[in-house]
Amino acid sequence: MSQRKTKDLLIVIVNYFMADDCRRLIESILLARPASLLRIICVDNSCDLQQLEALKQLQQLESVQGKSELVVYANTENKGFGAAINAVVTDQLATDTSIAKILLINPDVELQSDSLNRLIKGASSCVDAGIWGGVTVDAAGEPDGFHAWREPTLLRELAWAISVSKILPTNMLVSDYRRSQQAHMNLQHYSVDAISGCFLLIDAHLWKDLKGFDERFFLYSEEIDLCHRARKKGANPQVINDVKFKHARGTSNHDLSRMKMLLNSKLLYWQKHHGLIKKYIVQMIFALAYLVRGVIFSVLPARRKQAKNMLLLSWDLLLDKNLNKQLNKALVDH
Repeated sequence: MSQRKTKDLLIVIVNYFMADDCRRLIESILLARPASLLRIICVDNSCDLQQLEALKQLQQLESVQGKSELVVYANTENKGFGAAINAVVTDQLATDTSIAKILLINPDVELQSDSLNRLIKGASSCVDAGIWGGVTVDAAGEPDGFHAWREPTLLRELAWAISVSKILPTNMLVSDYRRSQQAHMNLQHYSVDAISGCFLLIDAHLWKDLKGFDERFFLYSEEIDLCHRARKKGANPQVINDVKFKHARGTSNHDLSRMKMLLNSKLLYWQKHHGLIKKYIVQMIFALAYLVRGVIFSVLPARRKQAKNMLLLSWDLLLDKNLNKQLNKALVDH
């Protein structure tokens, strides 16, 4: 007689004005019905009554009842992606000792019917990894490389700034995983520096040992920091190659507020792990890169808005203005 599989998987989804996407994602998870699914947590960071009501209605879905427990958490203040996850996971681990793995999924992730079962099976084949992920694919089903990140180095930052990474796409010293997919195609799983936080499975004991995300990262780079600390403790993040999913990657990457948030997190990462001097070197690399690109794009009618944002960012970076107030305050408070 086959042994009943233990329900030990906690899935956590953070909503920020994406209740419809949360509904679609939760329905796809329940349709796949992974045997190890214990509970789905949906935490609302929108601080919006309509969003919260839409999420609570999910608990009434016929598909939810009898198949899994769906819990909705409502935050009264948006303290960031990492802080939202830390709070609910800490609460869950304190009250339920059966949780063995935690899966973080963004609402705009589109799973294939077998993505979750393949992920759980793949993780069982390399249990010492501690952290696992899948492969992001584009509309045509081809890997797009946004499922994992390389450890930031001065050489990689400089290569991005002067576009060398596009000239030498397979060079591991300067390129990212988007440009080296061919080398991994025939592997069951392979090591990466960091798994994307949009679809990240982590061992619960490792999560507790790391104390979760560093909440100074409001958004972006928190998973790179998590994986960096995990590797120092002996973890070896793995991509399970036959786990495929799509990720819409949110709004435009050229939105000024998001670009500033991204740079804040990158500079915080550099200062935290590499010190103040290297942080300022990277800051100047970014400033000059955005200045040159902004000037070039400004002569292209279709790129003028993007060019304006790049020039504004360059100005802030060069003058150490506005952008670093949040960074410096966070480091002082810590």
